[in-house]
Amino acid sequence: MIFLGTAAGDLIPSPFCECPICAAARKSGERRHKRYHSMLLLDEENLIDFGPELGAACIEFGLSLSRLRNVFLTHFHEDHFAFSLLPLLQMARTDHPKLTFWMSAPARAAIEGLLKSAGAMGSEALTLQIAKMAPYYTFRTLEAYVETAVDDMRVLPVAGHHPGYGRKEQALNYLFTLADGRRLLYACDTGLYPARTLEALAGQKADLVVMEMTFGSTVRAPGDHHLAGETFVSQLRALLACGAVREDALVYASHIGHKTEWDDDALTRYLAENAPVRAHLAYDGLEIE
Repeated sequence: MIFLGTAAGDLIPSPFCECPICAAARKSGERRHKRYHSMLLLDEENLIDFGPELGAACIEFGLSLSRLRNVFLTHFHEDHFAFSLLPLLQMARTDHPKLTFWMSAPARAAIEGLLKSAGAMGSEALTLQIAKMAPYYTFRTLEAYVETAVDDMRVLPVAGHHPGYGRKEQALNYLFTLADGRRLLYACDTGLYPARTLEALAGQKADLVVMEMTFGSTVRAPGDHHLAGETFVSQLRALLACGAVREDALVYASHIGHKTEWDDDALTRYLAENAPVRAHLAYDGLEIE
């Protein structure tokens, strides 16, 4: 399991920004301070999200996706589904599995609508390209709170508190029961969970947690669609209280943004001093056994 990216939508450093976080990251000689858009490769067959830097991350970390079978999309935003990468599927010289993208019904409708409208733009070359890509992938729908078997995993999608581009779309977060029996809760993107999601996760006792902490030091308004440091901690407490997460779980903060006064060292200190269990700041290239 490896983090291919750990940034929020703005990247770190964000290319058009000279804020203190971005300026320091840009000057730093340490790779951990530079972040691609959030993606997590579970194993050689399963990936969470399909961000714009997927190819760059594979090059940098020496990875092949030639055995990839499933991509679990949290929602349709450009940092989580980069449809411009789809042509890579038909550019390979060697065989690879047909890729299945799993997503909510509103996300699927929006993405399929986008591809359809692109094909109707009147460009013969673009229409041909979309047709050439089509045999290499398929879209499948997941319903929040309905567990589905996917190959040798069980996947329970739950509703996050974060709208996507689809009509009435709310991001899906995922509880994966992996082939080895461990459970992973992937909680990006989301604000504080609605009651129904906490109820669905109650007693699940996740062994691994990856949860967003987009806004760091920033105090967010009630009902915000992302987590900051304070709400990361309160959400983790709620998950522990309902038994969704084990007391000895491995917890990682990801989906880190630059709209904060805390650099990586300050984020790490905050987690050490405030998280109810030991929590780590994820970085690109970090591997979890």
